[in-house]
Amino acid sequence: MEKHIVTNICRLGAVFIIAALTVSAAHANSLSNPGFETTGTNDTTAASWNQFGNCARSGTNATLLTIRTGLYSMEAGFTATNSPAGSGAYQAVPAGAGQNWRLTGYLLTWQNARLVGPDGYGEGQLVFLDSGSNVLQVSESVRYGTDGNMPVNTWVPFEVDATAPANTATVLTYVLAVGDSQDAGDFFFDDLNLYQPGSSNTASVTTQPAIQVSFPTSSQTNGTDYQVQDIPNLVFTNLPTVDVLTNSNFETPETGNAPWILQVGSSFSTAVPAHSGSNTVKETTASTGTVPVAYQAFSGITPGSVWDLQGYGYNWSSLPMHLAGTRALLKIVWLNSSGVTINPVPANQDTNLVGSVETGQYGGVVSQIEMSGASPQNAWTFMESRATCPAGATQIQAFCILVTGSSGPTETVYFDDVIAFQPVGFAGWANLGPVWLGNSNTNQVVDLIGTNATKFYRIITP
Repeated sequence: MEKHIVTNICRLGAVFIIAALTVSAAHANSLSNPGFETTGTNDTTAASWNQFGNCARSGTNATLLTIRTGLYSMEAGFTATNSPAGSGAYQAVPAGAGQNWRLTGYLLTWQNARLVGPDGYGEGQLVFLDSGSNVLQVSESVRYGTDGNMPVNTWVPFEVDATAPANTATVLTYVLAVGDSQDAGDFFFDDLNLYQPGSSNTASVTTQPAIQVSFPTSSQTNGTDYQVQDIPNLVFTNLPTVDVLTNSNFETPETGNAPWILQVGSSFSTAVPAHSGSNTVKETTASTGTVPVAYQAFSGITPGSVWDLQGYGYNWSSLPMHLAGTRALLKIVWLNSSGVTINPVPANQDTNLVGSVETGQYGGVVSQIEMSGASPQNAWTFMESRATCPAGATQIQAFCILVTGSSGPTETVYFDDVIAFQPVGFAGWANLGPVWLGNSNTNQVVDLIGTNATKFYRIITP
C-alpha cells in the first residue's frame, strides 16, 4: 500500500555532467576560529571575526541543519536598502605579493529562512590590501543564488583561488550575503579554510570521477517535494508489502465483532463511495462526547522493528464534520504481553517517525495528517503513521478514531483501506541528497561514482 510515484529523471529536465571532483587533503589553516565555535564579546559574535550588517553567530537550532560541524555557524541576511548591500564577516591575515591563496568553506540556506527575491546571493571573497589598507584586488566565489544553484537544507562547498598582487600586505577573508529590500532569506557559513596551496605544509590534490546532477523543482513537478535516489545496478527485487491486518478494506461481513473491534458509534457502511470495493467503516459521535473507534490487534512484533499504518478518511457533505477541533485519525498503540499500553519511542529518538507521539494512558503514534471540519468534503484523505517498536512491546493495536468535544453537533467520518505493515525499504536504492522542495529552485548534487562504477538514478515522491 505504500505508494511512491517514480519518474524518469530526464522528464524533469535533469542534466548529468561527468566531472572530476577535486578532493584536497588537510591543510594548515591560516584563519583563527574558522568554524565560529569561540565566542567573541557576546554569544552573537565570533572571536577573531569582524561582523557587519545583518550578521550574527548562530547556535544549533531544533533541525540541526544550520550547523555543519560543532555547535555554531555564521548567519548572514539581507539589509533593507534600495540597492544591493552586503552583510557578513571578515578576518585579516598577513600576506605577500605573488603568494597563491585558496579559501574553501560551506554555505547553506535553511528551509525556514529560504532564499527569495530577484538578486540576492551568498559568496566567499578574498580581498588583498596594501600596507595602507587600500584595496588592490577582490576575488570572489560563485554567487550562489544567482549565478550558482542554491538548494535548500544542503551544505554547498565553495572555493576562491587568487594570487596576491604587487604590494600586498594583507588578505581579508569575507563571507557575505548580498541583496536589498526585495530579497529575503539567510545564508549560513561554516568550516572555512584559508591556506596557500602547494606550500610545504599541504598534501597533494587527488581527483575522483563524479556525476553532477541538476534538476528544477518547478511547475513540471506541480509543486511536489521529491527525492533523488541512486543505485549501482538494476539487479534487485522489489519485495511486496505484507499487510498484517485482516479485512483491511472492510469488504467481508463481520462475525462476532472480529477481527475489527467496533466500539459505540462505529459500524460498517455503504453510504459513501468507498475508496475501494463497496464497504467502509462509519464512525459517528453523540452529544455525550463518545469516542467511536474501530481497531484491530496483532502480536509477534519485536522491539526495534519499524511499523507503518496507512489508510483513508472521508468527510461526506451529507453528514459532514463541523468543528475545526474535531480529530479523525489513525493511531498505532503499543502493548506488552500483558496487554498494558507502552509509551512510544520519544519523537527526538525515533528516526523512522511519521506523525506525532502521545504519551500517558492513551499513548501512541498519531497519523501525520488528521481530519477535521476543515478537511475537504467528498474526497478521500490519505493518512499515515510510522514508528519504531519500543522496548517491551509485543503487540500493536491499529486504531481508526474520531474525537470531538463533550458537546456540539454530531460528527461523522468514514474510513477505508486501512493496512499495517513493515516497510520494505528501497530495495538497494539510496537517497542522494535531501528531499527537494517544490519551490521553483534549481537544485544540484554531486555523486561520486568511483572507478568503473555504473550508477542509475530515479526520482520518487517522499
